[in-house]
Amino acid sequence: MNINDKLCLHNGTAKTNKHFYRSIIGGLMYLTHTCPDILFSIGKISRFMHSPSVHHLGVAKKILRHVRGTINYRILYQHDAEFIFSDYSNSDWTNSISYSNSGFVFSFS
Repeated sequence: MNINDKLCLHNGTAKTNKHFYRSIIGGLMYLTHTCPDILFSIGKISRFMHSPSVHHLGVAKKILRHVRGTINYRILYQHDAEFIFSDYSNSDWTNSISYSNSGFVFSFS
């Protein structure tokens, strides 16, 4: 999705089939587990599932073309006997009730 695309509910284009649009969005939402780069775009176009227009469908098709072009770039989840999950956290209240400084890191190796 182009970051400069302005999506709005009433954009002057004709309405499209809701069921077809919803099935595309549902499939793309499923893909976000292994393809997190489309998550922002899916969040934007899923706002119009109740009344999609031809413009919204065009943006969804643009995302599908992006997925087709990057089909070999995915996150691969495999079972590994030597899987190590580590987590680290730190919090510091800095002697203040209203302000805290905290952080956390998760590591998969």
